[in-house]
Amino acid sequence: MLVNCRYLIHVQEPSSADLTAYLETVNKDLKKKKEERLKNPRDLKAKKKADIMDELTTAKNKITKMEAVNIDELFTKTLNSLPLDVKRKLEL
Repeated sequence: MLVNCRYLIHVQEPSSADLTAYLETVNKDLKKKKEERLKNPRDLKAKKKADIMDELTTAKNKITKMEAVNIDELFTKTLNSLPLDVKRKLEL
């Protein structure tokens, strides 16, 4: 019981029944979310073979493009960092 200067305020503390009801609602919500996730599986077993192959080929294409870009950037950086004497000898 809390006492204020002007008013007498009675604060009821939560009981075990309130806590039990709260936990039951939270568990119901969690169970619903779990069931929704299980309905829509995202693993490889749920995908078709053609879809997996398409993803694989696009990933491989992206990797080869990034490798080519990295090689070009590395080559230009090395050329730019070479001293003038070496560039003259290589006729660059």
